Amino acid sequence: MIRYQKDMIHGGEENPAGGTGRFTSETLFTSEEMAGKTGMFAAVTLEPGSIVGEHLHTEESEVYYILFGEAVMVEDGKRYPVSAGDAELCPAGHSHGMENNTDKPVV
Repeated sequence: MIRYQKDMIHGGEENPAGGTGRFTSETLFTSEEMAGKTGMFAAVTLEPGSIVGEHLHTEESEVYYILFGEAVMVEDGKRYPVSAGDAELCPAGHSHGMENNTDKPVV
């Protein structure tokens, strides 16, 4: 299945997961298209100065792969710097969040 960028579902959220600022998203494939094997498969952009609040994943895991920029990932209350090329896995039963403390977006 090919999904062209122009056909992706575009969205956004203010103060994501109780954080501050904004992120935008482009859904590459929906959960239904992925046969329910993933809840979210999207390219997410976190605007400068924005924070995705730390939140618990109870039923499913979530992966972040940093394509562009630098951020701080928070995993179970611990802070880790990440940048383009790094990946983060938040397994079910754990919490995570992300902070963009720079003047450039993080994708």
